[in-house]
Amino acid sequence: MKKIAVLVIGLIVSGVSFAQKSPLEKLNFIIGDWAGPVEGFDKSPSKLKSNFQWVKDGKEIQVSNRSRFENTGFHIAYDSVRQVIFCNRIVICDQYFSKKYVEFILIDSLSTDTIFVFVSEKLKNMPESDESPAVEKACWIIKKVSENEFEDRIEFTYPGKDLKGVWTSFLIRKQ
Repeated sequence: MKKIAVLVIGLIVSGVSFAQKSPLEKLNFIIGDWAGPVEGFDKSPSKLKSNFQWVKDGKEIQVSNRSRFENTGFHIAYDSVRQVIFCNRIVICDQYFSKKYVEFILIDSLSTDTIFVFVSEKLKNMPESDESPAVEKACWIIKKVSENEFEDRIEFTYPGKDLKGVWTSFLIRKQ
């Protein structure tokens, strides 16, 4: 009888572990090729082409961006030790298009099934000047509009100020 109980419990536990989804799967809709306009960058109009694809046997999402400003890339991954989805993203944000490196963490309490809110954990290369004060916090928001459209937005917080949008792209899935 004990062997049967252990076997049943083992099957239940293994079934639960197989049924669990990778935390990255909530971003599965974003996989593919996208293109659309970008607002921001000192009001200079631009177009963005993005490609999101699974890499490392489905453990990370690789992102490649092409715009008139610069080509960038980053990875979205799951950190099983900290139990968070994170990414190291290059953010090109000022008039000289200098690279700002931001490590974002997905904040589940601020996110829903259609809005994914990443907040900065680490900021790198964020120099301070009279024209450009140091960034205190960065926020990256992915807003799913439909299966074929999403909004990609970066916001910064400067000392003593509220979040300010740096740019927003409106991406449509390429067929």
